[in-house]
Amino acid sequence: MKKGFVSFAVVFVCLIVILASSRAVFTGNPDFSSAIAVERSFQNELIIKNSIKESAKNGAITGFSEYLLFSAEPNPEDAVSYATEGAVDNICSLQEIEISDADFIIWCGEPSQISLESAKIKIQKQKRPVLCEGCNFITSGICGEYIDVDILLDDSGNLSPVSISFRKKNDLSGSGVIGISYYSEKFGYSSVSYIPSGEVVYFE
Repeated sequence: MKKGFVSFAVVFVCLIVILASSRAVFTGNPDFSSAIAVERSFQNELIIKNSIKESAKNGAITGFSEYLLFSAEPNPEDAVSYATEGAVDNICSLQEIEISDADFIIWCGEPSQISLESAKIKIQKQKRPVLCEGCNFITSGICGEYIDVDILLDDSGNLSPVSISFRKKNDLSGSGVIGISYYSEKFGYSSVSYIPSGEVVYFE
């Protein structure tokens, strides 16, 4: 699926923001307190997760627009499929971003709290981000199941995207999520976190 100009622009801006944020700490005096180092790494995590949400939103819009170009009659299921594919494609493109003195992977899955803690310990030992048990790389081809796009068919027969959330479809438990594993060797910081399944991003 082709990605729209807006989607690429978002990814590019995210890259610039992350690198600039990293340099604010990495190019200064190496004797920063550990608290400042942890805070900067935590902020980078938030930037990545916000980038995932924004990229998914723009990718879904691009996919939905492509559906409208090729569809003869409005079909909500097909529209959702196009939008979901666009969202996943855009999130996958974020995985190509490199952060100075840090690394991360984006994943989807149904991790338990124990598996999240276990993954964090493995990251500290292996000095690189790793998958949690029950999780898959965002590029695995199955993570579309963890993106829920809501598209409305109105009384006039028109389709319009309403919202996007990051949870496994038809899973009321909320255990299916999209998350990241993050590691900064310079500051010895490791983390495994995810976007809350109840969080919803609305299309404007």
